Amino acid sequence: MTCAFGTKILVDKEWKPTEADILVIPGGGWGNPDGPGIHTLRKSSSVLRNLRRAHHSGVVLAGLCTGVLALSAAGLVRGRPCTTHHLTKDVLKQEGGEVVSARVVDDGDLVTAAGVTSGLDLALWLVTREFGSPVTAGVETVMEYEQRGAVWRRD
Repeated sequence: MTCAFGTKILVDKEWKPTEADILVIPGGGWGNPDGPGIHTLRKSSSVLRNLRRAHHSGVVLAGLCTGVLALSAAGLVRGRPCTTHHLTKDVLKQEGGEVVSARVVDDGDLVTAAGVTSGLDLALWLVTREFGSPVTAGVETVMEYEQRGAVWRRD
C-alpha cells in the first residue's frame, strides 16, 4: 500500500483481520482525492469488507483522524458516537456518525480520535483500557507527553 505522502507499506504475510485484538486505522491524504491515502481505502471493497469482518469478529476498531472515514465507508459508525479531524466532521455526520466534540471517543468496540496529534491520546487511552493507569503513567513519562482532554465514553 502507498500512503498519502508516498510511504510504502510492505508486509511479508497476508493480513487476517479477524486475528487482531485492536486494529488502528490511520488517516491522511484527505486533501488529495485522486492521490493515495484515505480516499483509496474508502474506495476499496476488499478493505471495507475486511474492516466489517474484523468488527464482526470482535476486534476493537480504532480510527484516527480521517481514518475514521474508512470505518464510515464500511458502515461501521452509523448511529454511533465518534469523532474525526475537524475538517471532515461534516462528512462523518452526513454519513450517519453521531459526531462528538472530543479528542478521543470510546464507544466500546469503536474508538475514534480527532486530528493528527490526538493519535497520541488515542494510543495512551488504549494502553489505559488494556493495561491500566499505572502503565499509562510510565508510558507518558517515557514519551514526555501527557494525555490531553477527557475521553468521551458512553455512560
